[in-house]
Amino acid sequence: MHGKHGPADEAEALIYKLETWRPFADILGVYFTRQNMQQQALAACADSSNPSVSYWLRGERLPTIDILYKLGSCLGCDIQQQRNLLNAWLVTQQYRDLATYLRQAVEQGDEHAIEDAILLVKAILGNLR
Repeated sequence: MHGKHGPADEAEALIYKLETWRPFADILGVYFTRQNMQQQALAACADSSNPSVSYWLRGERLPTIDILYKLGSCLGCDIQQQRNLLNAWLVTQQYRDLATYLRQAVEQGDEHAIEDAILLVKAILGNLR
């Protein structure tokens, strides 16, 4: 089977893409850098902690939705930038949820279930190639 990949291999590649795309961290980093603010100052303004801000900037975690609103205010975001933050947050959350969904299918080990899950994820996100 050299060079031939099964559904589980395709699923794992798709899971990797979903887990490594971090649109929220990317846009938060841009707005954070533009504001020239210290992490501690952003954490205090958003009623959060310095480690939490660090996790968000690295894309390891997402803030709660109530903190998300505060982040935009603390960073001086206009309405379009607030919209961008919210959209990036929603997309990142969707990617993470879809990766979990797909991983569950892989863990079940049923090739037909894996293929169906891949089709579903691709239908939701479009072809990610």
